[in-house]
Amino acid sequence: MIEGIANQHHDFRIKDTELYKLQLETIADKISKPKDLIAISGGENPQQLYFSHRAGWRLTNEQAKNSGFVQNIKAQGCDYLFINKIYLPDHGAFQYKKIFENKQYLIFKL
Repeated sequence: MIEGIANQHHDFRIKDTELYKLQLETIADKISKPKDLIAISGGENPQQLYFSHRAGWRLTNEQAKNSGFVQNIKAQGCDYLFINKIYLPDHGAFQYKKIFENKQYLIFKL
């Protein structure tokens, strides 16, 4: 049992390279209400949604760049699009109103 836990000790803390995700709730609170729905790029892992304390969609890079897909989730009630610039460095131009940007995130109002 001890060996099993020791082999997974890295799962019990956040990697230094991922600490920036802890700022998501503060950022989300500045730009939105807790009941607002968001979409966030970063793949299948829902971790960023958890840290933002918001409900919504986790997007692959392809989905985030697909304007038709984004329009579809907007029609379903999505209020904001969060782009994780670490996971999507070629974020390019989006047609939405940019309301926030820092080193890690780019956020648009849908």
